[in-house]
Amino acid sequence: MNRKLLQTAAVAMSLQLPSAQARTFHVAPDGADTYSGTPEAPLRTLQRAADLAWAGDTVLVHNGVYRGGVVLWFFGEPDKPIVFKSASRQAPCGGRARAGPHRAPLRGRLAKAQRLDHR
Repeated sequence: MNRKLLQTAAVAMSLQLPSAQARTFHVAPDGADTYSGTPEAPLRTLQRAADLAWAGDTVLVHNGVYRGGVVLWFFGEPDKPIVFKSASRQAPCGGRARAGPHRAPLRGRLAKAQRLDHR
């Protein structure tokens, strides 16, 4: 009985853990939040990318205007921040990016915004 319980717990925990390999998600105005976030099938909102991102992941934001804030419920690690950055030299426009349930600004060592124009 205990062995079966331990096996069930191990399977449940493995389903909740993020991938050990860093991932890259793409966000574009013509995407959809039901898509996978690849270059060919980008996500639509920064929030959906934030919902999927874990430590070490990068979110590439393609040119466009993105409305609304961003709340990160998962944080990076000191050596593996969650990075939101422009996919090109032209900075996308967006609302305020915020991290965590306390809505702190998206900056610092655990989450970073690079080359984004926040308005």
